[in-house]
Amino acid sequence: MAKSPKESNTGLVVTLVFFILSTLGLGVSTYMGFAEQKKNLDAAKDAETKKKDSDDRKRLYAAEAQLLYKYITNKDLPIEAGDKMEIPGDRQVIRDKAGWASKGVPGLEEALAEIENTQGVNAAGIPEKILRGDGTVTTPFMKVAENSLTMKRLYESGLQKQRADHDKALADLRAENESNKKLMDDKVAKAEAAQKKWQDDFMSFRKVVSDLQATEKGAADGARKDMLAKLDNIAAEAQKEAEAKKDTEIANLRKALAEQRRDNDRLKNNLTSATLMTPTGWKVVKIEKDPRLVYINLGADADVRPGDYFFVHGNQDNGLPEPKSKGKVEVVRVVDGKLALAQVTQLDDAGGNPIRQDDHLNSPVWSPNMRKSIAQRKHIVLRGRMYLKGGDVDNTLELVKRLEDMGVIVDAFVDFNDKNEPLKIGANSTGLSEKTSLVVEGLDPFQGKIKADDKVSEAMYQLDNQARDFNIPRIKLQGFLESLGWER
Repeated sequence: MAKSPKESNTGLVVTLVFFILSTLGLGVSTYMGFAEQKKNLDAAKDAETKKKDSDDRKRLYAAEAQLLYKYITNKDLPIEAGDKMEIPGDRQVIRDKAGWASKGVPGLEEALAEIENTQGVNAAGIPEKILRGDGTVTTPFMKVAENSLTMKRLYESGLQKQRADHDKALADLRAENESNKKLMDDKVAKAEAAQKKWQDDFMSFRKVVSDLQATEKGAADGARKDMLAKLDNIAAEAQKEAEAKKDTEIANLRKALAEQRRDNDRLKNNLTSATLMTPTGWKVVKIEKDPRLVYINLGADADVRPGDYFFVHGNQDNGLPEPKSKGKVEVVRVVDGKLALAQVTQLDDAGGNPIRQDDHLNSPVWSPNMRKSIAQRKHIVLRGRMYLKGGDVDNTLELVKRLEDMGVIVDAFVDFNDKNEPLKIGANSTGLSEKTSLVVEGLDPFQGKIKADDKVSEAMYQLDNQARDFNIPRIKLQGFLESLGWER
């Protein structure tokens, strides 16, 4: 009999259910197996990471321990050879924070750097660096400690000796001070006793004086009055004598001043050419066969040079030069230090008064070594208007320049164009003084008198008085120009 459709599908459904259930169980079991395996792999990797980190730390700590032990003792750390590190190679790895030292220990690098930069002292007490830059040990800390302890003991020993010496010196000083104090106390006591005795003696003396004053007061008053009267008489007589003497001296001075002024006026009026009043020591020492050539006793020592000229003055019987010159010579060649050859360029009377041996020489502007030393130059004063070219043009400034170019020091001159400060002092000079050898007289529009409120006339008058005070010879401008060989 045929099965019904319901019965035939039941078995198939059951079979399918069992198949599905078995498939699901197999999938779940397979998934669970793979999940456990991944967990185990992750655990293995984590263990390897931790092992590497542990190994790195072990190596870092081992390197740190070895470095510190080496720094302290300069010996290798007594550990197994397999655990030892390379120094200074490990020190460089720690410094670079590379590889196994990448994580590092906080503060380790800074601590090692501070240790390596530390300085200790050697056995002589001289500071030295403990480590070299590459981590190699120069002096271990143990040795530094020993040296420091040795130096500390030496210092303490020296300090103890200094203290003992100081205590002894202090004791000696105290003993010396006590001795000095005793001596000083003795001197003070003696001084006080001497002072008391002096005071007693003074009081006694004072009493004696008081008694004498009381006894002789009347006699002393009379004697004092007599003495004052005598002094008054002596003072009156002395005053009369002094006044008489003063009047006599004033009269003599006035007489001498008048004579001096007359002499100056005579010089001022008569001096028209080179005049020699006192011998200069410069002379003609030899006449050549040609009388126009002569030798003079001036040479290189006096800095005589070709072109220098001198006026010739005859030699009087008394050895003094004649006041007026008779000619002029000019140097043509310097022979040696004390001799030069000169040529006669002017002679007033060749037949009646020729140039002779021992004739005197003079120059209004030249002096020995004047070109080498300012102190050797001649000093001249210009007073008045200097008309060099005739007419009414004042050439004072031009004359000053020409004289200074010749080596002459112009002590003073009057600048008529400067109405406020007409009296001028020349270069290298302090004014008219005892060094001034000549006053050149130009035109004086004031005739030696002071014009009211005129500083130019005051300057002329001042130079006139100073020249008289120093008794300086004067020469008129024309005579001075002739002595220089210049033509107006």
